[in-house]
Amino acid sequence: MSKRHIEIPDLRITNYLNTPNNVRVTPNVLGVELNVPEEFADGTNPISISRLTMEANSGFERHVHPFNHVLTILEGSGFLTYDPGDGKDRVLEFGQGDVFNVPGTNEHAVSAGPDGITMLSIGSPSMQLIDPERMVFVEEEHQWMVPEALDPKFNV
Repeated sequence: MSKRHIEIPDLRITNYLNTPNNVRVTPNVLGVELNVPEEFADGTNPISISRLTMEANSGFERHVHPFNHVLTILEGSGFLTYDPGDGKDRVLEFGQGDVFNVPGTNEHAVSAGPDGITMLSIGSPSMQLIDPERMVFVEEEHQWMVPEALDPKFNV
C-alpha cells in the first residue's frame, strides 16, 4: 500500500482555547469566530464555528435563528428551554461534554449555571456572530441586544 502526500494550500488551524473573544454577543456573552467560511471549497455548504462564553447565572433570552445549529458544551452547565413547535416549553439540563442540535427556527433560550458556560456553536448556513440576524430575540424588550465588535480591526 503506497502513501499519498496531500497538500492543502492555505489550511489554517485555530485553537479554540487561545483565541481571544472579539464580539460581545449580549451583555453577558462573549464570542469569537473560529473559522472563515470563505475558506470552504466552491459549491459546498460553508458552516460557522464560534466559541461562546457565558457568564455565571446569565443567558440568552428567547430567540430564533434562520438556521439549525449544534452546541457542544466545553465547560460548565446550564439549561436549554425549547419549544418544539407545540407551544409547550421543554427544559433540558446539560453539562460539560454534551452535544445537541437546536432547530434554530424554534424558540429557545440558554441559561448558564453557577460556573458559566463555554461552548462551541456550529451552524449552517454560515453567519457571523456580529450579524444581527444570526440571533433574533422573540420578546421586544430584549431586541435592543445586538452584537458589537470588541476589536476595532474585526472584519464585519
